[in-house]
Amino acid sequence: MQNTASAIISTSKACENDAAGGLYYYRVGRGNDVLVFLHGVVGAGMLDFAPQLQSQLMLDQFDMIAIDLRGCGKSRPPEKDFSGDFYRTDAADVASLMDSLKIRQYSVAGWSYGATVGLILAAMRPDAVQALMVWGPIAYLERKIMDKVVKREHHSTWNPRILNRLVTFYAVDVAQSLWSGWIRGATRLVDERDGDICRDDVAMIECPTLVMHGCRDPLNAVHHVEFIKANVRGPVAYHEFDEGRHEMHLDCADEFNRKVVEFFKNVR
Repeated sequence: MQNTASAIISTSKACENDAAGGLYYYRVGRGNDVLVFLHGVVGAGMLDFAPQLQSQLMLDQFDMIAIDLRGCGKSRPPEKDFSGDFYRTDAADVASLMDSLKIRQYSVAGWSYGATVGLILAAMRPDAVQALMVWGPIAYLERKIMDKVVKREHHSTWNPRILNRLVTFYAVDVAQSLWSGWIRGATRLVDERDGDICRDDVAMIECPTLVMHGCRDPLNAVHHVEFIKANVRGPVAYHEFDEGRHEMHLDCADEFNRKVVEFFKNVR
C-alpha cells in the first residue's frame, strides 16, 4: 500500500472476529515505524487524531494507522455494543486487523477509551506491540466517579467546546448513544467486577511505555496514571503537559507530537 504525505488512504478490512465485516482505518505517512492510533469512546480516527495524521513531523517519522473501532466512525453499522468485555473485544479487533494487514510489529498510541484498549492489546500481544503511548488511561472504574458521570450523561450538560467538535463528525443522537452506551457498560463493570477493566493486564506489559497526563485534565484523575506507571513491567517514561486537558494531543498538538517522536528515538 502506497504511503504519501498528501493523501490519506482509507479502506475497510475484514477481521476474523468482526461479525460486522470489517474495521475502517486511515493510513498515511512515509516513516518505517508503524504507529496505530486508538480513539476515545465518542470518537473516530480522523476526528480524534487529525493534528497527528496531518503533522509533517509525524508523517516523516511514522506509517500511521488510525482505526475506527467497531461501532464507531465509519465502522458503523452496527451500533456500538457495550455488553460483555467490550474493551477486550476492541483490543482483539485491532489485533486481528493488524494481522490481516500482515503487519507483524507495530506501536500503539491510545487516548482515553483507546488508551485502555491499548493497555489490553499490549498485554495480549507482546509479540506485536513494540511500544505503547497512553494518555487519559484507566485500568479500573470507580463508583464515586461513575455517579458523577451519570449526572452529566445528557449532551445538554457537555462542555460546548467538546460537543461542537463531536458534531463535526457525528449527529448529536449518535454521539449521545455512544456516551450513554458506555455509561451503561461501565456501570455494569462497577456492579459486577468492582470496576476492574485490566488491572492484571497492566502488570503484563513489557514493552517501553510512555504515559502522558494533562495537568488540567478534569476527567482522568492522576491516581489512574500513577497506577499504570507503578505497575507496567517494562520501562516507563512519563510526561506532563502543564496546559493539557483531557484531549492534550489536540490542545498541545505540537508539544505532543515532538514528545512522541522523542520517545521513539529513545527506545530504539
